[in-house]
Amino acid sequence: MGTKRKAATIFSSVILLSFLFQTFSQLHGSLDEGLVDKVQVGVVLDMASLEGKIIHSCISMAISDFYSLHTHYKTRLVLHIEDSKGEPLYALSAAFNLLKNKKVRGIIGVQTSLEAKLMAELGNKAKFPVISFSTPSPSPSFTKYPYFLQIMEDDIHQAKGIVAMIEAFKWRDVILIYEDTDSVRDIILYFLIFYEKNIRIAFKNAFSTTSEDDHIIEELQKLKELQTTVFVVHASHFLVSRICLTAKSLGMMNEGYVWIMTTRSMNVIHSMDSSVIESMQGVIGFKSYIPPSKKLENFTKRWRRKIHAQQLEIEITDLSAYSLWAYDFAWALAKAIEKVNWEIAFTHKPNKMGLNLIDLYNLTTSKYGSMLTKEILQSRFKGLSGAFQFVDGKLVLNTFEIVNVIGRGERRVGYWNAVGKHHKRIILIIK
Repeated sequence: MGTKRKAATIFSSVILLSFLFQTFSQLHGSLDEGLVDKVQVGVVLDMASLEGKIIHSCISMAISDFYSLHTHYKTRLVLHIEDSKGEPLYALSAAFNLLKNKKVRGIIGVQTSLEAKLMAELGNKAKFPVISFSTPSPSPSFTKYPYFLQIMEDDIHQAKGIVAMIEAFKWRDVILIYEDTDSVRDIILYFLIFYEKNIRIAFKNAFSTTSEDDHIIEELQKLKELQTTVFVVHASHFLVSRICLTAKSLGMMNEGYVWIMTTRSMNVIHSMDSSVIESMQGVIGFKSYIPPSKKLENFTKRWRRKIHAQQLEIEITDLSAYSLWAYDFAWALAKAIEKVNWEIAFTHKPNKMGLNLIDLYNLTTSKYGSMLTKEILQSRFKGLSGAFQFVDGKLVLNTFEIVNVIGRGERRVGYWNAVGKHHKRIILIIK
């Protein structure tokens, strides 16, 4: 009897302890949840574009991945998505809405040059970090726009790589096509770099994304008559798509012509329509180099499974450099927010220098925007995109890969890095 009574007592004690432990765990979990500081962050993207959808999915996965590994963190980054509809004024309106109504501490996702120009100004006025995938024209100085962080290549390094390739094949005359959003100063950089190497720009032509089809046809016909067959195109993929389709219809993509594209279009070639890629056969392009890694391979597999499970209308299987930079930046931002560990506190100090579009006097100003920006700029780690580090407000991007468009995709034919050395012999294939 004594033994049975003792066993029953022990059993009852175990049940009681188990109940108490479960109750404590639930209370402790609720306490931790209550102590978490939720920090609001805005994401402004063209959600109708394929690239916008991909970047959004990568940022969301980054936040999920980060906090699954950092469960002890006392801050949680909360995303608020706004659709820019591909229009700069919509993007600016979305940013104002996020700032006023969601009290966001920063904005990610500026995709065009004009959006970048407007957002850079807003970042200065509101004193919070703006993370851009594009660069305003002219390129802003970090001292003037300390809250504007660029995830973008340096055009000077890329131009030097293009010149080196042109020299390697002994081409002496080229035609430069660029987007009319580019400033005179930015284009002059190309002129100077080409001039230093005795490469003559036979003609230059600026196109707008709003140019009529007839205008593009007329201008390309004029260029065809010049008998110069090497073209360097520095424009967004929106414009490049129209130029290439028109050039093909005019026979300017045939054998004997050379087309060299920059990262502005080549970094998102995977999101272009199949008819556009078909028109680009034989094109040589510079792309941002993303070093292969097991971590990247595993993430890409997970991303594909997620896209398939969610039945999203995304037909591609590869991720662009922009989407991987966005993933890494989300990690850098989450780390910076935890380190700063700020309290939600905004002031309503009037601002004398306001934008005319909306009265900035009533906009809230983040006390800790400068602290957060400083922490982001000090980020140093190895992410999906490789080494992640900012210098003067720009993500350091030192290496390019040179690809040849063949079939439905591209084949790597060489490399170029910022110090101006070929890592591999460039093999050019012309139709």
